[in-house]
Amino acid sequence: MTTPLNVLFIEDSEDDAVLLDLHLKQEGFDVRNRRVERQDQLQAALDESLWDVVLCDMSMPYLDPFSALEVVRSSASEPPFIVVSGSVEEEDLIDLMRAGADDVIVKKRLSRLVPAIDRSMKDAAARRKGRMAHAALRESEERFRKAFETAPHGMALVSPEGTWLMANQALCSLIGYEETELLRRDFPSITHLDDLAEDLSFVRQVLDGTISSYQMEKRYIHKNGQPVPVLLSVSLVRDSQGNPLYFVSQVLDLTARRETEAKLLQSQKMEAVGQLTGGVAHDFNNLLTVILGNIRLLERQMADGDASVLKQLGSASSAARRAADLTKRLLAFSRKGSLEPSLVEVAPLVTNLLDLLSRALGETIEIETALAGGLAPVMVDANQLENVLLNLATNARDAMEQGGTLKVSVEGYLSDESQGPVGSGALVGEYIVLSVSDNGSGIPAEHLERIYDPFFTTKEVGKGTGLGLSMVFGFVQQSGGHIAVDSEEGRGTTFKLYLPVASTTRLADSASWRATEGLPGGDETILVVEDEGGVRTFTVDLLRALGYRVYEAGDGPQALALLEAQPNVDLLFSDIAMPGGMSGLELAEQVRKQWPATRLLYTTGYSDSFFDLDRSSGQDELLLNKPYEGESLAFKVREVLDQRSR
Repeated sequence: MTTPLNVLFIEDSEDDAVLLDLHLKQEGFDVRNRRVERQDQLQAALDESLWDVVLCDMSMPYLDPFSALEVVRSSASEPPFIVVSGSVEEEDLIDLMRAGADDVIVKKRLSRLVPAIDRSMKDAAARRKGRMAHAALRESEERFRKAFETAPHGMALVSPEGTWLMANQALCSLIGYEETELLRRDFPSITHLDDLAEDLSFVRQVLDGTISSYQMEKRYIHKNGQPVPVLLSVSLVRDSQGNPLYFVSQVLDLTARRETEAKLLQSQKMEAVGQLTGGVAHDFNNLLTVILGNIRLLERQMADGDASVLKQLGSASSAARRAADLTKRLLAFSRKGSLEPSLVEVAPLVTNLLDLLSRALGETIEIETALAGGLAPVMVDANQLENVLLNLATNARDAMEQGGTLKVSVEGYLSDESQGPVGSGALVGEYIVLSVSDNGSGIPAEHLERIYDPFFTTKEVGKGTGLGLSMVFGFVQQSGGHIAVDSEEGRGTTFKLYLPVASTTRLADSASWRATEGLPGGDETILVVEDEGGVRTFTVDLLRALGYRVYEAGDGPQALALLEAQPNVDLLFSDIAMPGGMSGLELAEQVRKQWPATRLLYTTGYSDSFFDLDRSSGQDELLLNKPYEGESLAFKVREVLDQRSR
């Protein structure tokens, strides 16, 4: 008695299809077959009939086996898919099996074909049976499915054997797998080994009826290999006879919570230590005032007294002054020290300090710099910033006992809502970044969380107070900035200080109108286009004080209307980023077309790389970065106007 078999051949050779058909009939099958060789033919055949098995050739001109497999797997019936070919490369064999092929048969070994068909059909029947059961379950629990799919946390259905049946998008995103990838795995395969025994123990207790559900903290292994901490809640769904159907797993990502808890704990600790040190430093300063005052009085009274006593008083005075210096550092850490902020350009400050740094570090340490030019100033205490740089440099020196390289860099940094300079809590905006790097011994990982704690030091007794980095931390925080450290033992350490760029409003308010002597001026006509009223007023007033005839506009359309009425404008000085639907670059393009004799000068508060300036035409030379001072504005305007006569 023959066995009916519906076979779909994906084969470009009719002769090969006939040979396969003959082989199957000789093996006792009553074969009904159809041959296709294009994707549209394949799709039509799958839509029109149910097939027991699909046999696909490896090499065809119009349809490759991977594309064919994808079409078959996406069909409603999803019949077994077996590749039958004259020869198959090992790499292709592996790729096909990974892609979901049921088997790969070489034509010269057709004895394997029938067993492969039998096994594949049984597997397909089992899959269909499982899918039917799951489909019925989904239909009866539609409300659950909707909640499942839209849940903000991870959810999954897992078989009693541990294989994944369903997984929502939140869970897939959490652990990095597509749902189709998860359905070919079981949960132990992506569970951290240290957590697996406890998880399996709970599963056994639920299946035994000892407990009805369980909750535990565990770690999944992300597809990229990194552990993901989660809170797992599991319950078991049984049928009417009490047989286990599937586990319902709810997965809450603990990564952000743990990071937040750690940051909150660190913040609370630093705040508590800051309050303590600030109070101690304040009281200690009062005591030192009395001590130093009385020592000074004694020195005056005993000016002609015993030399040995005067020497002892001098030692006491020196020690008290050192104590006062330590108190200053404590106040800096607690952000209660007095600062004298002013507009400071960081790169020139570093340049001026290089000689002192070189002497302090010694001959065995080479200093490298990367100082970006044209950066906006910051509002900080210049003396304190110098002390911070010296402190970081000397720490780096101590970490490079055999010599090495100290790298100091200054660059701009623009952060947005999606990224702060040093993680959550960091303000968005424009920063100047001062980086100090060494290739020394590095900081042990267990010490990184404590490096800013007052009096914490890894140096030998007598070689450090433990207040240097505390002072750096306090200064940066009090200046409205942020600090980040990257260090690894044996690789070195990098400290990055993010200092906020001084606002244009503050710069305009601090501009001095005492005199314009020495600044170049002229009698040309200038059109200033600036949407920020304070900056526009500052610019217009200065240019008029320098003798220019000045018009002003708040946006591009206003500027064009003014140029129509006053076409003889020698220079257009325009902000790049403006409201009103027209940027400064678009305005300049209109001016080039209609008034080609007008010179152009741009300004912006963003990095000059933020906009698409044509470097080949020298446009970047016609840019004045914000915030600018009166002197730089006067010289830049004169420079651009004078280019016309060259």
